[in-house]
Amino acid sequence: IQITPTMQQQASDHFQGLARHINRKGSPLEGRVAEVYPSGSFAIHTATRSRIRRDMHDVDAVVEIDGILNADPQEVLDQLYEAVKGEPGSRYYNYAIMRRSRCVTITYPDGVTVDLMPVARIPKTPDRVAQLFHSKPEAGESYRKE
Repeated sequence: IQITPTMQQQASDHFQGLARHINRKGSPLEGRVAEVYPSGSFAIHTATRSRIRRDMHDVDAVVEIDGILNADPQEVLDQLYEAVKGEPGSRYYNYAIMRRSRCVTITYPDGVTVDLMPVARIPKTPDRVAQLFHSKPEAGESYRKE
């Protein structure tokens, strides 16, 4: 079952709000969020309800961050986690936030999750050609991929 236009708008509000939050003054990524846009099923408007009984859906979003091309993948993902978590009392501080191998997952109180995947735009390439970051220290994995 596809999500409603209202759910689509709420999802957009979620990841746009997160983008403003991680770009805020005092954030490890302050002033470096170039763009944020939906990914996966949200990008092609085919998102479905993943938990029909609870009417929930998951949102995937790409966050283009300036100044991270060829950066250490673990550092990029850790900075994104810290930027989302923020300081005690900040908007997302008490949310369930998980740092994963390629993204940071934020779970909203209503159960909706947003996966933010940090990328670095690759200069002189078509729009949205980027480098993504993978870091799974417990498995000894760390790499960048175009």
